[in-house]
Amino acid sequence: MTKLDFAVNQRRFSFGDGAAEIDSSLLEFLRKEGFTGCKQVCGEGGCGACTAVLSFWDPETNSTKHQSVATCLLPLPFVHHMHITTIEGLSKLSDGELHPVSEAFYEMGASQCGFCT
Repeated sequence: MTKLDFAVNQRRFSFGDGAAEIDSSLLEFLRKEGFTGCKQVCGEGGCGACTAVLSFWDPETNSTKHQSVATCLLPLPFVHHMHITTIEGLSKLSDGELHPVSEAFYEMGASQCGFCT
């Protein structure tokens, strides 16, 4: 039996063969699970509204790598053994403080992608 294991904002997910979720994009899965910070706007990966960060172990460098991705284009099985961080995952650190990226967004009046402006 094939399994799909990954995490979103420190929350683990696991699915087996035949799970309906396996046929979705990462964005569709995120929205269904209540991670609404990533939005579907252009559906082509060009606007940035669906951007998230993938973190994964790189055995060649023996370190964790981080890569931004357009979740609307990424098939969910691609994230096997990876960790996804959405804008919600940046909102609060374990000590209750804002993440530095969220703090900068707040202080500078930024938006996630600017599409609505």
